[in-house]
Amino acid sequence: MAVPGTPLYEEMEAGRFELPSPFQLLEELGTIIAHANFSRCYFTSNHASNYLPIKARLPKDKEAVVRLIHDVVSSKDPTRLRPEFLRGL
Repeated sequence: MAVPGTPLYEEMEAGRFELPSPFQLLEELGTIIAHANFSRCYFTSNHASNYLPIKARLPKDKEAVVRLIHDVVSSKDPTRLRPEFLRGL
């Protein structure tokens, strides 16, 4: 999110920057997880601000997490995401 009064916010207001969509953010997360090499990692994205709550042990759950993210991104179904009003921002 762009915070009012920050340079990024000013860029967005001027039309020179566009925030990524929730699905673009998830796609990026999926790419990061897919290409990272974890050992004994407990990964969470369960903060109220996250669109898709995830708890996983990596590398054990890596394929399942990448598949979940891919399925949600491919669906483009906003009902599979945490609604904006519940994101705690």
